Parts: sequence; C-alpha cells; structure tokens
Amino acid sequence: MKGLILKDIYNAMTQGKALIFMIVIFGVCFANAASGTLIMMCTIYAAVMVVNNLALDEMCSWEVYALTMPVTRSQLVLSKYIVSVAYSLCGILLGIVMTAALRVLGFGQGQSSPELILAISVTGLAMATVFIALLIPVNFKFGVQKGRFVLLGIAALIGGGGVVLSGNEDSKVLAALDKLGQLNGATMILITLAAAAVIMSISFMISVRIVNNKEF
Repeated sequence: MKGLILKDIYNAMTQGKALIFMIVIFGVCFANAASGTLIMMCTIYAAVMVVNNLALDEMCSWEVYALTMPVTRSQLVLSKYIVSVAYSLCGILLGIVMTAALRVLGFGQGQSSPELILAISVTGLAMATVFIALLIPVNFKFGVQKGRFVLLGIAALIGGGGVVLSGNEDSKVLAALDKLGQLNGATMILITLAAAAVIMSISFMISVRIVNNKEF
C-alpha cells in the first residue's frame, strides 16, 4: 500500500515544471482576488492531479503489473483516494502560503483572519472531495480519454440543474441551503466535513466495485 502511494507521489514530482508554471499563473491571475480565491483554486487543481496518475497508469498498463504483486484491488483503489486527499491538503497549504506572501507584498482583497482561512480551506477541501468522488470512479470505469467526455456531461447536468433551481424560488433544495447558510461557523464546518466523508465513502465503494468487475 505504501509503495502504491509513493509511486503516485513520485510520478507527480516528475511534473515539477508544469506545477511551478501553474503556481506562477495562479499567483499572477489571482494576486488581487479575495483571500479565499487562491486557496480554493490551488486546492481544486491539486485534487484533479490524480487524473495524471490515472492516465500514466493506463498508458503503461500499471494495474496489470500491480495485481501480480501482493496488492488487492481495494488497496489499488484506496491508494488513489489517499493520494488525492494528500494532494488537496498540499493545495490548501500552498494556497495559504501564497495568499500570505501576496498580502505581505501588498496584494489581495478582503479579510484574512484565521477563522476565515479555516472556513475557506474546509470549503475548498469539500469542493475537492466532490471532484475526486466524480473523477476516480468515472476514470476507472471509462478510462481517462472517454472519462473526460463523461465528466463534461455530468458537469453540464449539474450546471443545468443549478440554473433550474436558481430560477425556482420555492425550491426545497434552495430553502435547505439557505438554512445551512444560517448555521454558525463551527457547525457548518462539521457538517461540511461529514458530508465530504460520506460522499468519499460512497465514491470509494463504487470504485472498488468497478475495479473488482474489471478485466485487466
């Protein structure tokens, strides 16, 4: 299990130039944005880096080789989720450091209290969780190339559903979201983390089922 995780991390490290380039782009584009923008962008970008790992695995038929070792299919799946969460946490840390550095240099807008940074970080992690929960099972099922089109379709459905809900003032979903928005910060953070854990658990079980039924 440890070897599976280290393999993905080493693969990510080989993309150092691309990562540095994206960090510079984010820093330039969001230098004057609100405090949370850079943190959330770094977090989400870090989370979707797992697609690069999946693409490399697919390109070299890694799963076929991995399953000749004392590794179960569940461990193969679990390693991707662990690495994705680790990437997301690194993205949060990077976003916080960059935001602080830009503030010192006189850039940025809005407040940046520790409480606000924590709330933004948790929100970014929750959003990253949703991306991970969609990305991994879809890519295991359809592969990286076809998976992109499936994800675009899912994004279109979600976006269309959001437009429909936003135009319906009597929507129960919007009413529920409004009530959630009225909760205090600590309660909201706990609910967000609990929801993220549930979503990730469901996604993991779906991915395990897909991989167990897959012929390599």
